[in-house]
Amino acid sequence: MKFLSTLLLSAIVSTSAWAGGGKVFPPRVSGAKSAIPFPHGNSTSQFQVDTIPNLAQFISDHLFGSCVQVSNVQVGGSSPAIGHFSDSTGAMGFNNGLLMTTGSIANAPGPNTNGAMGQNNALPGDSLLNTLIPGYYTYDASVLEFDFIPYADTLLGFQYVFGSEEYPEFVGSSFNDVFGFFITPQGGTPINLATLPGTNTVVSINSVNQNDNSTFYNDNENPVGQVLEYDGYLNPLQIFTPVTPNTVYHFKIAIADAGDGIFDSGVFLQAASFMGDEDSIMVDFQVNQLGPLSFEFQNLTNGANDYTWAFGDGQFSTDVSPIHQYSAPGTYNVSLLAKNYCYTQALNRQVLAGTTGLAAPPASIWGLYETEPGLFKISTEEQTPIQILSTSGQLVMTLQGGTRLFSTSGLACGIYLVQQGLHRTKFSVNQTN
Repeated sequence: MKFLSTLLLSAIVSTSAWAGGGKVFPPRVSGAKSAIPFPHGNSTSQFQVDTIPNLAQFISDHLFGSCVQVSNVQVGGSSPAIGHFSDSTGAMGFNNGLLMTTGSIANAPGPNTNGAMGQNNALPGDSLLNTLIPGYYTYDASVLEFDFIPYADTLLGFQYVFGSEEYPEFVGSSFNDVFGFFITPQGGTPINLATLPGTNTVVSINSVNQNDNSTFYNDNENPVGQVLEYDGYLNPLQIFTPVTPNTVYHFKIAIADAGDGIFDSGVFLQAASFMGDEDSIMVDFQVNQLGPLSFEFQNLTNGANDYTWAFGDGQFSTDVSPIHQYSAPGTYNVSLLAKNYCYTQALNRQVLAGTTGLAAPPASIWGLYETEPGLFKISTEEQTPIQILSTSGQLVMTLQGGTRLFSTSGLACGIYLVQQGLHRTKFSVNQTN
């Protein structure tokens, strides 16, 4: 733990120390980096924060991805407590987004040279957050609320990182800052989705730290962190939840101090990571000639649920794999328009009617399957390289085309994109392997 200077100790806000388990904790004090102008970053300006004049509009424009319709964005809390961040270091696992804190975003950038950084905004907490940590009261809540309509049957909530100046000294104490991510169906009750993967464990100081669920925790004091001021922070986490397409839901995202309003905590929300989880379409079809003027169009498309065929002679079909009879010989341009809730993709192929022996294009073989937890099998006909990327676009793995197994061991929790040429899909890592 970093030692406090005489000057810092003179700024004591609360002189009561908390003792538990034989350990006596230091006084609760507020710090400040008055020598560093705002906005500021670390010594190489790789981590930056800035306030946004029209925050609700910024959130509407930059925080949401595809497959959702968002409205009624509302922001609550102190103005300096919420703003934009950018990070070129990759420390968070993503490069930019929204930072919500219990004090000031100006206190988040490193290097970590202060063991007691915080700003008390003297604001109330949040009643829903109080329900997550029974026995505690919250203070200085920052809240983001909005209505949304998903166009897919699974929702990916923001990828986020929780960090705090309460770590590690006040773990297990009466100071238990907390983060909540609540979804409320129409006519329903709020459900907190900000839990550790596969558990009901809430994201708070006392539930995820150097002692409990430590695989998710990063010590930012030893060695001294250069990017963030917070003394500890968690690995990136992401929300997954089933939803009903074209149904209105309400969302509430909140972070607050608990026990007092002194030391800061913050949550980093990845830009454009709130979206419907619908795979992009890989449209393909094969032409099988049944007779001189008769053709079967075998649909090989992945990721679609609606099809429109145009046979090039003014006739159409919405069958999955139609059979079509042409009335006269000729060359026809056949198109397949494939759709799902979020995407549309088309493919055109030419057929020659009135002759026999038409060579059908080969079937496209492309698929990704989880054979067991943490182990995936990918099958491709093409031999070109397969790229696996994070949602921020960072290349994390390259595979040779063909059929092979790969492990997600060592990958952080979150969503990953798989690309090979025009083929694209995604998979999720929900637990540390």
